[in-house]
Amino acid sequence: MDTTRKTLAVILSLAMLAPVTSCGSKKEPAVKPLSSKGGYVEKSLRNSDTGLNQYASEFTTIGEKTGVFVPSPPELMYISKDGTRVFFSEDEHIDQNNNDDIYNVIAASEKGFLLNKVDGTYVINPDGKSSKVEGIEFYVFNAEFTENGRLFAESRVHLYEIDVNTGVAKKLGDINGDNVYFFDIIGDKIIYGDGDGTHIYDIEKECETEVPEVLAELLDKYNSSEIGNVLDICEGNDDDIYIACADGVYHYSWGGNYVEQIIDGLVSRFGDPSETLGSIYYSDDGVIYAVFDSGMYSYTYDPELENAVTSELKVYSLEKNDSISQIVSSFAANNRNVKVDYQVGMKDGITYSDAVKALTTQIMSGNAPDVIVLDGLDNENLIEKNMLMDLSECEDKWLPEGGIIENVAKWNTKDDKLYSVACKFRIPVIGVEKKELDNIKSFADAADLCEKYRKNDDPKYTIMDFLEETDPIRMGLMYEGNKLLSGTPDKAAFEKFYESCEKLYNNDKSEDGMAYATIVDSEDADPISEYFFGTRFMCTKTSKDCIALGAMNGFEKDLNIVLSMRKSKSGIDADYRYGMENDKSFVPNCNIAVSGACKNKEEAFRFIASALGEKSQEISHSDGFPVNKAALEWFYEKNDNKDNDYMVMRSSLDSDDPNVGDEYEIKWISDEEAEEFNDYIQTLNEPVFIKYSVRDIIETAGKKCIEGAVTAEQAAEDTVKQLELRMKE
Repeated sequence: MDTTRKTLAVILSLAMLAPVTSCGSKKEPAVKPLSSKGGYVEKSLRNSDTGLNQYASEFTTIGEKTGVFVPSPPELMYISKDGTRVFFSEDEHIDQNNNDDIYNVIAASEKGFLLNKVDGTYVINPDGKSSKVEGIEFYVFNAEFTENGRLFAESRVHLYEIDVNTGVAKKLGDINGDNVYFFDIIGDKIIYGDGDGTHIYDIEKECETEVPEVLAELLDKYNSSEIGNVLDICEGNDDDIYIACADGVYHYSWGGNYVEQIIDGLVSRFGDPSETLGSIYYSDDGVIYAVFDSGMYSYTYDPELENAVTSELKVYSLEKNDSISQIVSSFAANNRNVKVDYQVGMKDGITYSDAVKALTTQIMSGNAPDVIVLDGLDNENLIEKNMLMDLSECEDKWLPEGGIIENVAKWNTKDDKLYSVACKFRIPVIGVEKKELDNIKSFADAADLCEKYRKNDDPKYTIMDFLEETDPIRMGLMYEGNKLLSGTPDKAAFEKFYESCEKLYNNDKSEDGMAYATIVDSEDADPISEYFFGTRFMCTKTSKDCIALGAMNGFEKDLNIVLSMRKSKSGIDADYRYGMENDKSFVPNCNIAVSGACKNKEEAFRFIASALGEKSQEISHSDGFPVNKAALEWFYEKNDNKDNDYMVMRSSLDSDDPNVGDEYEIKWISDEEAEEFNDYIQTLNEPVFIKYSVRDIIETAGKKCIEGAVTAEQAAEDTVKQLELRMKE
């Protein structure tokens, strides 16, 4: 990816950030289910060269070309006449107004264009004249032209009509809440969703109009905790619409009392968590086209497609994340005859204890899940009660041909029996100015250095970035969880641990420090989690008195950045080291087990095989390195493609001027570095697996200590009592 593309990804993802809101309870819509026979066949027309198609325009027709304008460079990606391929064409009006400063084309038609540039939003009229849009907040996020050439847009604050000839924006109404979840024009109606639900604005009457109840019930499901657009709507041929979202594609006829699901998200690109939907288009011949960040796809109806279910597989996890969802989606898509029932324990506000009680009841009643993702569960208790199958007895049914990193993937082995397989793994790491690195042998040493930095120099930050009291606690458990929880609980050890957490939290930011200053990319893991490391190391390299804590979670967002910046002669002479006292620790992630009461063992084994397969393991969610050896080699060999290298400008936190900083070349891991890393991960031997029940006890006591409600000694005493009580149960 070149510099322009990388910069575009960062800027656009920053622009899409908004505070999350909760949707509360929603009434279930009246949905006609999929039929047992007949369905849409998915076909890839073009893979993306940039991975930025989620920032493409809506589908538009210019002349005889129907397609979307994609960024970097801005050009029309249009469908061939036979619908089997896509081509690209430039537009002369866009080219003549492009000084390499166009982020993306938001709306396009034969009547003009609306696009975002470095310094704001612009329109281009049919004659090629460009005008800056005045009177709006920040940028326009969504916009579309009507069939007669009128241009409507939203800015996250207001709804506007924009004159394409002058750039004058006329305010039509207010946006409620902090985000717009979808925005589409159907005929003379603007359909959009904000914090108050679904709205329809009648363009001709210049006012809001009533939303059909069944449509509101469906669309309101997606006014939730997502950031950015979560669905797209397009017009059909007969006063009807098509709605695309993570659950698939729905069809609705105006005035009807139900919506019909025509594509299942679980078995298609729509439900793939590694994808981001751009827009959809319904053609005159009934073919549906959709643009995702990976490319353009067509969906053609096949009346003979078999949807009949011959077996069922129940998959359970405490929480839902992208990797687990990816595995479920991929398996379901490749096994349409298997009904995959994916159950999430801690959903809709359900607590850990209630989720575990429900799971136990489910197992005891003979309705156990076939596959259990162990992350956060009491692994030892499940093993003691013979609730998990020994996977070593049937290894030939799930082990990939090229092999796996066995010391990591097979960490959950007891008495020669294998009870789960890890699909991903993280590596705890610390980064700091090189002269200080050897002095940090423990979590307490890092806390002491943090306190020293604050006392001596009072930098804006010592660590990027703690927002919650639980952040340093979870981070500390990654480094010292095994030491704290091995054997009899040690009050003195916990007291020291809580003192360290308190030091880190209270000495993180200066009083005038910014609340949030990390670089966020759309593909990043949560930038404020205990694991995030790449951008923290950037701060250590560019800013004095800054410590980077966290974990290596993958190549692009962590390892490549750290290795590249460490070699740079610019900035601080910073370095990193794996682990603290133990440099052989790792955090296994997405740990898949098969229930001892599994009713569909063959499909459960095939599910694990799919999860460990090379194709699945090559998809990165920034939540760990793959355990599949062939997938690791695939990542190593990406250094052959120089498009994976890019430049990044990183400003220093030591200055209030954002232009003060250095430019760094981020290169893919070299062959020599890959060999060194590969040798190192073969030596990992200490898994860090913290069950949520124990983590909750430590977090509750630690939070009270950080808030000043109790002393570190009192927090430690309470923790030891709680853990000893739990051990007796």
